[in-house]
Amino acid sequence: MDSNSPLLEARQEERRSQMVETDVLRLGDRLINGFQLLIKLLQIYGHKNVALHNFVQECVQTINSLVEQEKGLDLKIVAHDFFLNGQRLRYSTGGFASYKNLLAHWKKRLVGGVIFKGPVDERMLREFIYGL
Repeated sequence: MDSNSPLLEARQEERRSQMVETDVLRLGDRLINGFQLLIKLLQIYGHKNVALHNFVQECVQTINSLVEQEKGLDLKIVAHDFFLNGQRLRYSTGGFASYKNLLAHWKKRLVGGVIFKGPVDERMLREFIYGL
């Protein structure tokens, strides 16, 4: 039984690692969709609109979760893809339009990426998005 124990522990560690990676990629997908929607909404309503508070808070929580889990957030464009902390983000079927629109928006404004080294608050995120 003891000879299987290290193998079992290795498999469990691999599963935990895959779950964390999947969680990070899911949060990355949520971040892409959130950025795209925030850009559109803040262009229409302005960055001081209070009606967007809940949605902005969701995006803040996503960013801060990634910063906490990964000790930072580095979202970059490489060719025609987004990379989150070195991992290529795969867009979901429903997120394809957001993914491509955000990619085009950032390229048009010559934004190659963004790095968050610490937590953000609502004001910071609103001003960042509005500036895009």
